[in-house]
Formats: sequence, structure tokens, C-alpha cells
Amino acid sequence: MDNILSSRPNRTDSNISTHSNCQTDSTGVTESGSKVIKNKKSREVWIDILRGITMLLVVYSHLVSSNSSLNSVFMTTRMPLFFFISGFFIYSLDYDFQLLWKRLKNRLTKQLYPTVILFSLFVIVFENCNFLMVYDDYKAGYWFTYVSVLYFLTLSPLLLLFSKLKLNDWGRILVFSAIILISIITHSVASHANIFASDLSHLLSFEHYISFLRYITCGCIFRILWNKYNNQLMNWILFTLSLAGFIICLRGHNSYISILTGFFGIYIMLFTIYNLTRKINANNRIVRWLSFVGSMTLEIYLIHYFILSTIHQFDFMESLKLHILNTYWEFPVYICISIAVAVVSLLIVKLLRHLKIYKYLFAKD
Repeated sequence: MDNILSSRPNRTDSNISTHSNCQTDSTGVTESGSKVIKNKKSREVWIDILRGITMLLVVYSHLVSSNSSLNSVFMTTRMPLFFFISGFFIYSLDYDFQLLWKRLKNRLTKQLYPTVILFSLFVIVFENCNFLMVYDDYKAGYWFTYVSVLYFLTLSPLLLLFSKLKLNDWGRILVFSAIILISIITHSVASHANIFASDLSHLLSFEHYISFLRYITCGCIFRILWNKYNNQLMNWILFTLSLAGFIICLRGHNSYISILTGFFGIYIMLFTIYNLTRKINANNRIVRWLSFVGSMTLEIYLIHYFILSTIHQFDFMESLKLHILNTYWEFPVYICISIAVAVVSLLIVKLLRHLKIYKYLFAKD
């Protein structure tokens, strides 16, 4: 997906270089002109595997619907994490008009264009050509990449301004923190004022935009801190506090406290995957496959809706839900189906490449 999960200081213990000419965001779209993790192990095992797991949880969620208690827990973190990764990659210390133009072209041709194409095909095939679905917040599920482009269009000018003003790191963190606070207040006000019910709001997916703005901005803040402190941010004290906070928020019923659930969940995932991948061989087959899934999130995200809409037409899927949802069998069964959906999506991509159609759908070679 968009623009999910970077500059780092040099570290000889993990062979990380801070200079590179490209980077890949949470949707697998390559960006140009900023500092990122160069080392293959660091990038694939630490970032791509995180995106790969999150992508599987997205498919899982779309399979089981909102009737699953376990899925309700996953939903507190999966989309916030995707947007966090997007913010992590959107941020750049040295922003100029040339970089802005390169990234804008990238977003429009390699993210928005395939989203429009696949959304249109989906509506034609499964929604009886009801293109009025563009006025639905969810846009048949394709809202994520659309909103990711909106974030880029709004955050990039701010980053350009930061560079022109030569604002230091803590000044940038202060501005981003203010944006998080404003987004939370705006969401509350807009909900009470029924602003999200307007046609314009539906067209812009405004509720999604405001809801996840806090996480993409948090990703920008984390990247600034990662530049300064690197793996010092990954410590057991923060992990323990985040885990305790996550559990408390899940058990609580206060809407303001529940806002923190996504932040705690993001850190738990970051800490866990970061530390696990430092101990696992990068050539491990599971690691390599998850890493590959993470690098293909855009394609899987856009294609998997076709697969799910097809299999949901069979009665056995509803029967399966009735028998195993909220049981011990739910996760192993549905995660296997999710993996199968991801595999089929990747096979479709391979077929599209073979038929030389891929470049017309995804504007890539």
C-alpha cells in the first residue's frame, strides 16, 4: 500500500549506510533523493517484513470482517502502521523543488494511476459500473492509496518549507506534534458537527484522512528521532510501557484513551520485528518471502479485492465464518487463506508481466 513502512546515522555494528538515491514506501512505491537504509538485510528484514506482515493482516481483516474479536485487535494497529511507514518515508531532511517534483511524478504515475485503473475495473466487474462509489469513503476498498496521495500533497509543501526556513529537528518535531493534536481535535469536532456526512467529505475520504493523519505525522517524527538516536529507540523499557498501555487501552472504554492504542501497537510491532530480524538469518525462506510480499504491497493491495470478491461469492466462506470465527481455529485458518490470497495476487502480477500488460496497469516496467 501507500507510501507504508529513512535516514539513519552510520552504525558499524549493523552495517547501515545513511546515503542512498532511492527509498520504498509502505505501498512499495520507490521514492528518490533521500537518505535511507542501504544495507539489504536492514531494509528487507526490518522494513519489508514489517510491511509484508501488515499486508497479510489487511487481507485477514477483509476476509473475517468486523465480527472477529481478534481482528478488532489487529485493526487497532494494521492501518495506523501502514500510514506510519508512509510518514517514515515521506519525510526528508533536505527537501527542494526538484525532489518534490520527482516524488509527485512518482505518486501520480506509480500509485494514483494504478489505483484509478484497478478501481475502475473492479467497479465494472463487481459493482455493475456504479462509479458513484467514488463518493463512498471506502471507495470499494481503494481509499488507502488515494488518501496516501493526499497526505503527500499536503505534507510535502510543509517539508519544503522546513528546508527553506532551515528549521532544526526539534522545531520540526514541535510542528508535527501540533499537527497530531490538531488532527485529533478536528476529528472530534467534525464528528459532532456531522461534517463527515457531506458529499465532499465522502469524495475526499476526509474522515479517513483526518483519522490517520496522526499516524503518518508520527512516522515523520519517528524518522527524525531515528536519525538522531537509531536503535536506542528500541529498548525494553519503552516496549514494556507500550505493551502495558496497549492492554489498558483495549480494556478501556474512553474514546480519548483509545486514541493511544494505535501508537502503542505501532511501537510494539516496530520493536518486535526489529529485534527478531536481527536474530534471524536473512536467507531464511519465510523471511525472504515476507520481505518480497513487503516489497509488493501496492500490487497485492490493489489486486486482492478481485480475489476476495470472487471467493466471497461461494457459500462455504460464510459457513466457514459461522463455524470458526472467534474460536482457536480462526487465526491459523484465516492467516493461511490470507497467505494464499497474497500468493495468487503475486501469480497474477507474474502473469501480467508475462503478457506484457503489467506496465499499462502499474506504470512500471
